[in-house]
Amino acid sequence: MGKQKESHELKVRRTMKDKSETKSETKFISTISHKLRTPLNAIIGFSELLLDQVYGELNEKQTHYLKNINSSGKNLLVFLNDLIDLLNLKWGEVRLEYSDFSLSQAINQAQMSVKAFAEQKNVSLEVKDDSNLLTIKADENKFMKILHHLLSNAVKFTPPGGKVEITTRYLKGPEFNPSSLFPTPCVEISVVDNGIGIKPEDQERIFSEFYQVDSTLSQDFEGTGLGLSLAKELVRLHQGKIWVESEEGKGSKFTFVIPLDE
Repeated sequence: MGKQKESHELKVRRTMKDKSETKSETKFISTISHKLRTPLNAIIGFSELLLDQVYGELNEKQTHYLKNINSSGKNLLVFLNDLIDLLNLKWGEVRLEYSDFSLSQAINQAQMSVKAFAEQKNVSLEVKDDSNLLTIKADENKFMKILHHLLSNAVKFTPPGGKVEITTRYLKGPEFNPSSLFPTPCVEISVVDNGIGIKPEDQERIFSEFYQVDSTLSQDFEGTGLGLSLAKELVRLHQGKIWVESEEGKGSKFTFVIPLDE
């Protein structure tokens, strides 16, 4: 009895310690977020005011340097937001907020989030919806973030004149592999590109934080290196699965499946 009581007290202490550490980590994330976002937003805001020549005309060299300041500030803010999101997912108490929402509208909004980037690269975006689902039940905001990160990654690694396609399917349950682990109905979303592709040895590691598939490409395809990690964590939070099929030089197909029940 004494040993059982001691074991129970140890478990209680460990649980309390874990909760305390989680609160400390969450507070740390919140503090870092505030301390860094505030000056970054100021840098971006003031540089835009100067670029709009609100306080006087600029010469060509001043405009060039201010554009660099503004662009660098925005890139750093995107990186910070991605990093904070990832830390919250790994350390914080992130919970899903389930709701019924339109699958087609969610896909359209995710497309809009990368439309300017795709147009800049002359990459077309297409949707092939074979799911016959009008609505799905998931966390709408996080669902669109998964799609946004996968679309951004696909557009980034697709050459000018290429195509990125979103396909959807409704899965009744265990008859489909590799999503056979799910006994409940699921939705399967794939993002397919005809870009540079991924080597077989890199396909398992691309979901790791900051992993670059090829260091020689890092200058041509800039990014935070966190998008796929975030997508993976958000899919995991939905109790789903994400994977990639790719052939070097022939493009990639990123697929995720999430159950439609809470």
